[in-house]
Amino acid sequence: MEFFILTPLPGSQDHKELHERGVALDADMSKYDTFHVTAPHPLMSEQQWLGAYQAGWDSYSTVEHVETVMRRALEWKFDANKVKWMMLSFCYAPKVEGVHPLDSGLFQRKYRTDRRRGLALENALVFYTRYAREIVAKHFALLKLYLRYHLAYRRVMRGTSAGAEHDVEMVPVEGAEIDKLDMFTATTAAQTFVGKVKKKRDRLRAST
Repeated sequence: MEFFILTPLPGSQDHKELHERGVALDADMSKYDTFHVTAPHPLMSEQQWLGAYQAGWDSYSTVEHVETVMRRALEWKFDANKVKWMMLSFCYAPKVEGVHPLDSGLFQRKYRTDRRRGLALENALVFYTRYAREIVAKHFALLKLYLRYHLAYRRVMRGTSAGAEHDVEMVPVEGAEIDKLDMFTATTAAQTFVGKVKKKRDRLRAST
């Protein structure tokens, strides 16, 4: 799973229409990375929007959630260890690097000469000292995150993962539940999907 902030990318039709309507758009082109708010939201403030976005990543990267995903993967005959590494790479980027996983890696290269036009070069001692501290701090955070996920992986492989017996999502949906559960009734799209499933089921019954 990935989370994005809806972004009117420069050059797109959305950006063109918003610009023509005089909507206040962020002038900093470096923020158009789907990780920053660059246009106003009709219902939320910028801080509320960022908070909701960050809450999504925070809930996704908890040890409990990662353990659940690995446990389900194992039950579905997937490689739980591969899932562990995939979850680590996706959770590390927003949690430690502060960027989207698609814009990140395990080592961020920085160069003192990479400066915006008009900005003076930093002192070499100041730049490389800060850079070294960042490297150590980020990889220490990565190691801590890996160890937490690896312990969860070991619990899954030993069969001692908590919550397995109460994992409702792994129980097949019964026919009557599609008219009761929120996931099937809360939105118009869900209700439309249920309607199609019922029609398909009725056709199969009629053909037999």
